[in-house]
Amino acid sequence: VKLFESYKKQGYVRVKVDGEVRLLEEDIRLDKNVKHNISVVVDRLVLKEENKSRIAESVENATKLSNGLVVFDAEGKEMLFSTAHACPECGFAFDEITPRLFSFNTPIGACPECTGVGFKNEIDENKVVPNPALSINEGAICSWGFGDGKMAKVFFEGLSKKIWVFAFCAF
Repeated sequence: VKLFESYKKQGYVRVKVDGEVRLLEEDIRLDKNVKHNISVVVDRLVLKEENKSRIAESVENATKLSNGLVVFDAEGKEMLFSTAHACPECGFAFDEITPRLFSFNTPIGACPECTGVGFKNEIDENKVVPNPALSINEGAICSWGFGDGKMAKVFFEGLSKKIWVFAFCAF
């Protein structure tokens, strides 16, 4: 009753109680043991170009009145909108939309796959190991910048000793 009186004092004429539009001047009785869905009908109008400012004002009033939730009812189809950057139905939330979310130059807006560069640096296993039938000593791993492969052998032998020491220490 207090809620309906408050809406009436603010100049509203209609409310929607459990899906039924009612006038505030009616004697609306609600069961206190049942959870009711109550919405204020802020405005009723036809969508036209000349009504743009009135629509904007109505949406602003509705968001203030409802802490950011607005329901548009168009020909019986309801659409729920929220200014809280969250879905009121499932709770999914996201940060406030800012220009940096769309910039590849910032980590916030960069693609998580390429980190904003536009391509991914990946190792092609077929180029590193052109012949998997060979062992490392036989030249299975294609050397990069080591000339004839002798330097690569020394490098991989040293690396294998380090890996073995680390593997041994881990146990």
